[in-house]
Amino acid sequence: MNYMAAETNAEAIEELADLMKIFKPFAEVHASSLAEVKKILQEKAEKRDGFEERFFRLELTNKM
Repeated sequence: MNYMAAETNAEAIEELADLMKIFKPFAEVHASSLAEVKKILQEKAEKRDGFEERFFRLELTNKM
């Protein structure tokens, strides 16, 4: 995987496509598809759009 070494947007997108190939079999193991994973991703983004804004909530608990 050479995503971090990509020098152009086109190269980066190509590397991201390679990453998507990795996720496909994981979805299939659970009788799902990349389309279903994308749908869930969209639904989550609509509920909590913080990641789109480049920040997210982090919860820490002290178990002492």
